[in-house]
Amino acid sequence: MVIESEKIWYKAARTIVKAGQLPMVVNETLLELLKMIMTDEQAESNIFRLDSHSRRRN
Repeated sequence: MVIESEKIWYKAARTIVKAGQLPMVVNETLLELLKMIMTDEQAESNIFRLDSHSRRRN
């Protein structure tokens, strides 16, 4: 359960970093910051799934 939760947060962070202007490393600090400003439900949201974005472009 904890591992699955960490995967969700990592995917959300990776998506946010890819959308940004500056390159950043997804690390524990970034994950902790995101956990302060987002809920678990927001991290699990479809907007953080790469598949949903790639399908919209086609």
